[in-house]
Amino acid sequence: MKYNFEALFNISEMEKGNVILQEQIELLCGVNRKDDVELYRFHQMRAAQQLANALAGRGKVYTVVCRKCNIHVLTDSDASKYNQRAFDNGVKKSRRSTARLLSVDVSNLSPAEVVEHDRATNRQARALAALKAGMRGLPINVPGIKSDRVNPLGEGRAKPSSEDMDRYRSVGKRKKKKDKE
Repeated sequence: MKYNFEALFNISEMEKGNVILQEQIELLCGVNRKDDVELYRFHQMRAAQQLANALAGRGKVYTVVCRKCNIHVLTDSDASKYNQRAFDNGVKKSRRSTARLLSVDVSNLSPAEVVEHDRATNRQARALAALKAGMRGLPINVPGIKSDRVNPLGEGRAKPSSEDMDRYRSVGKRKKKKDKE
């Protein structure tokens, strides 16, 4: 069901901090909250998603959420906190999903399913490892570089020490000598 937001208000004039009240949602959806709370919540969530998509289509990428009986277009400070929590909750869900994936008994799978299961497990584990490194502000491990230093800005990788660079240069020279022989 597509909701006609334009009948109640102009979407182009929506700004951060606006609230669509329960009465407006009831008119928009044709469902009275007092009659059927579950159906109202369903329409409220769909309307919020459609509003967010309509705003994004107009170049306004806002965070639109359902709070109590209303639909809120969050301000920047509220959206920052909300989206951080949503991301953290998504990471928790991913960790639980990976743990459940690791508990699968592969002896009950066909050979093709085992291959797909291993790929999925490796893909999820690598993604979580990268997230974990990024969230801690640690550099992503690079083979051959042992560095516990962290970039003070918390971005990117820490610079390797001069000893690490000398070791890398010497490894490259050894390969060149072997190629010449």
